[in-house]
Amino acid sequence: MELVKSALRSSPRGLTVTDVAASLHMSRNSASKYLEMLRVAGLVEMRTFGRSRIFHLSRRVPLVNLISLSSDLIVLVDDDLKISEVNDKFLRYAGVARGEVVGHSIETTTLPLLVHRDVLLNIREVLRGRELVREISLRDGPEEHFFHCKLIPVASQDGRQKAAVVYEDVTRRKRAEIALRESEAQYRLMVENSKDVLWKIDARGRWTFISGNVEQGIGYRADEVVGRTIWDFLAPEYHGVVNDNLRRRLHGEDIPPYEVAVLTRDGRQVPFELLTTPIVGADGKVAGVQGVS
Repeated sequence: MELVKSALRSSPRGLTVTDVAASLHMSRNSASKYLEMLRVAGLVEMRTFGRSRIFHLSRRVPLVNLISLSSDLIVLVDDDLKISEVNDKFLRYAGVARGEVVGHSIETTTLPLLVHRDVLLNIREVLRGRELVREISLRDGPEEHFFHCKLIPVASQDGRQKAAVVYEDVTRRKRAEIALRESEAQYRLMVENSKDVLWKIDARGRWTFISGNVEQGIGYRADEVVGRTIWDFLAPEYHGVVNDNLRRRLHGEDIPPYEVAVLTRDGRQVPFELLTTPIVGADGKVAGVQGVS
């Protein structure tokens, strides 16, 4: 096949099966077979011109070279379940030498990434042509690592079916998601057990959040407050000062704590002290105000 590739390399515009057979003094059947094997392996591309098939060397990067360029951890497994190639990123993560992995069966290796049940149970399906995606996690002592794992059927240079196992390390993202969920849970716990009323309003003065204990103070449930404006619950004589302080807050000014009167469901006025801080959006602009009362 190297001779066929050499012939194609010397003719950038491409060769037909007959051209290849003539230049290498072989039968058309042999030339056609070698060209097809190279095409399946992704090393040769074909285009039709009338009734002729024109072959030329592929401009795509060969699979073995491609995995060395990837930032992911990659393992290639042959149809006999032997590991035929791994990239350097995988070796560094696993802490092993190439000879300890390549040539060994994936079923007998002890490397956690390879013996994970989601890989072992599905590798034969992939070798039969099915592409799969799995989310896997591994524990390394006290730490847990997370991977987005793609199992992809690919063809080798000799036309044999292989499985590419691609591990994208998503540990930092997953840990951030876990930390966010834990932080939200702690925040909910704090809100539910706080004696103060915690709240948020947008730039128009509309409630976007208020803690459930507001009902104890004014007789309205939280879901009855959210979506309405702050002025719907303020005594009229405080509309001006709150409007002015909201405007100043949205322009970045510091506002010291101040007191207002809030209307209860039964029409009474209840004093509340407002301690506020700005809510800054992703664009760096103040998008609203949050506070404790």
